[in-house]
Amino acid sequence: MKEIDGKVFWPLTIVILTISLYMFLDPQGATTITSAAFNFVVVNFGWLFLVVGASSFLFLGYVAFTKYGNIKLGEPNDKPEFGTFSWGAMLFTAGLGVGILYWGINEWANFAINPPMGVEPGTPEAFTWATSYNMFHWGPTAWALYTIPTIPIAYAYYIRKKPVVRMSEACRPILGKYTDGPLGSIIDILVLFGAIAGTVAALGIGTPLVAEALHHLTGVPVTLGLNIGIAVFWAMIFTVSVYLGLAKGLSKLSSLNAYLVIGVMAFILVVGPTLFIIDTTLNGVGNMFQNYIRMSTWTAPFTDSMFPQWWTVFYWAWWLAIGPFMGIWVTRISKGRTLRQVVLGEVIFGSTGTFMIHGILGGFALFQDVNGIVPVREIIASGATYAGQIAVVETITSLPFGNIVLAVFTITGLIFMATTLDSVAYTCAMVSSKDLRGTNLEPARWHRTYWAIQCGLITVALVYLVGLGPLQSMCVTSALPLVFVFIIMAMAFMRSVKSDFGHMSAETISSGMYLLTDGKVTEVISPQIEGSQAYTAATKEVENNE
Repeated sequence: MKEIDGKVFWPLTIVILTISLYMFLDPQGATTITSAAFNFVVVNFGWLFLVVGASSFLFLGYVAFTKYGNIKLGEPNDKPEFGTFSWGAMLFTAGLGVGILYWGINEWANFAINPPMGVEPGTPEAFTWATSYNMFHWGPTAWALYTIPTIPIAYAYYIRKKPVVRMSEACRPILGKYTDGPLGSIIDILVLFGAIAGTVAALGIGTPLVAEALHHLTGVPVTLGLNIGIAVFWAMIFTVSVYLGLAKGLSKLSSLNAYLVIGVMAFILVVGPTLFIIDTTLNGVGNMFQNYIRMSTWTAPFTDSMFPQWWTVFYWAWWLAIGPFMGIWVTRISKGRTLRQVVLGEVIFGSTGTFMIHGILGGFALFQDVNGIVPVREIIASGATYAGQIAVVETITSLPFGNIVLAVFTITGLIFMATTLDSVAYTCAMVSSKDLRGTNLEPARWHRTYWAIQCGLITVALVYLVGLGPLQSMCVTSALPLVFVFIIMAMAFMRSVKSDFGHMSAETISSGMYLLTDGKVTEVISPQIEGSQAYTAATKEVENNE
């Protein structure tokens, strides 16, 4: 217990248990309060979320395409800990989760029923905007919002040699001594609360989906007991994975998940309406990029439509809430990579994966709907309990060998949930640890397992005894203060990187001609090779100057 930071660990535990208890005792009151807070945020501060989303590319573009993109996370001679595929798989599976399998089939249908931009429902134009918006909401802006906190957090840990991986520590160049006080603890608690709420909320989609699939395959009735049993099962999976550690557990699980996703998508593309899927995907992506600025800034001020508030603002707030968790997680797995690789890797890996999944799943579901094979829009519009899950099962089983594909699809969803919640458990353990120097960013096993179990307990208590809405609302509401934290972090990073590397040339940075000593960056006259005369001389020079 000595390694935990009580200023973060205990308040977060108390907050989670208190909120869970209140929701259990007064679910209606909790729903009313959180819904009101959600409405207040998206209606009154929707414009702010849109501005942050649109401007995120300016910050990341500066990082990636200037000399600072050559900065390597770690020592200049460090090599990446994970291969490119495993690294990309962990980025992708942690950042999305099972929700993309659900929304990949269903989201376009919601937009076709109630389309944006004043378009008539059910028309070809409505389908075009529907297939564009689902990729837009899960595409480059989402991954850009994930990447913003990654850069300052990783820089503070690997370059400035801070002993902890925290969002508050990344703000130190601006906050100064206040980082060590209540303000710093509040920032870290908000970060972890948003991460837990956001990722656990995904289970509210995933578990009923798995239950509906089991019902279709085995005839077992969908009950509360079945849902809880599924939640316990995946909790066991990710608890074991967390206990085994990152290299043995999560990296292998993430790679397996990526292979399963690619396999399922390839099968649907080949045996499904291949040309229709390709045409629909290209059309949607093209329309999205053609209208990217408009979609990023559309607030519908001259209509009664709440589409941008209820969908785009909601998603941007959601990604902001989960973004710090992703920043901490990507920091953990990105040692030895440059800032440019991190920026481009997150945005490109993530966006490409979402385009593929939304394009294939959405295109196939749209084809089945318009050809009268599976009435996806009708199922969604019915408002039936778990209508979305029913639509997914009906769509998947309309494929050749549908039951087999559904079984693989279900396993993929389970692993998606496990990898995402594994990542959260690691993140919570890292942030609530006092000092991670010498641990290779591996918190104690009991600590990681504690947060894995905590996530499982919260899921069972909140999602199935209370409902998903309040948890989602709290997650989005918690994103509002994080907007300002994001801004502070970006400013802190710019101040730090200009102070440390501003006087160096791009060639000096890219060739590793600098030393990192106690959080100080010192330029040397030749590449840093440990044991060489240049390295020894430079080290002595640094020691003499301190």
